[in-house]
Amino acid sequence: MSGGSVVVAVPSWNGRERTLACLDSLARVSRPALEVIVVDNASVDGSAAAVRAAHPSVRVVEMSENRGFTGAANAGLEEARRRGALHCLLLNNDAVVAEDAVELLVAGLDADPRAAAAGPTILYLDGPEIVWSAGGDIDWRRGRATLLLRNRFLRAPDVRRPRGRVWDRVGWLRLTPELRRVHPPRDLWRRGDRERLRLHSPSLQ
Repeated sequence: MSGGSVVVAVPSWNGRERTLACLDSLARVSRPALEVIVVDNASVDGSAAAVRAAHPSVRVVEMSENRGFTGAANAGLEEARRRGALHCLLLNNDAVVAEDAVELLVAGLDADPRAAAAGPTILYLDGPEIVWSAGGDIDWRRGRATLLLRNRFLRAPDVRRPRGRVWDRVGWLRLTPELRRVHPPRDLWRRGDRERLRLHSPSLQ
């Protein structure tokens, strides 16, 4: 796996304990090596200080105001670009990541030169036997996505255990000049349609 540098950007707003649990799971990821950035949306619950105390290697970017997920995601992506990242994982702060999840996503991107983004199978944190999403069908013309296998049990005949697990929304972007600014997903879908880019989702085994 060539991989390249991987930066994880975690937007956070008043979710101190969830953010710390998310970072704990990222600390257990051994391959590839990660650089983690928490973008704090002007939290008032001490999130930024708690992150610095519990995870001193994590870079904390403190926003002057709450700019929502999109604003924090853009700030995280810009920081990733400044740090020379080849891959950036946008990760919700209430996600818990399996140790092999990032490696599998990067391997999927490296295996397909046309893949501009990748997403994993997602399970509910409080019900890990239930699929939240196993990928999606994208209507490029309308800019809409439909989640696959939503709320299906893993042990159902047509659902097999995923190779890598992440328990909430995850989005990947290969950072290029053409993707300098990332706004709502519809913007990416339109660009993906124009450039005939593909979304990679690790297969179930």
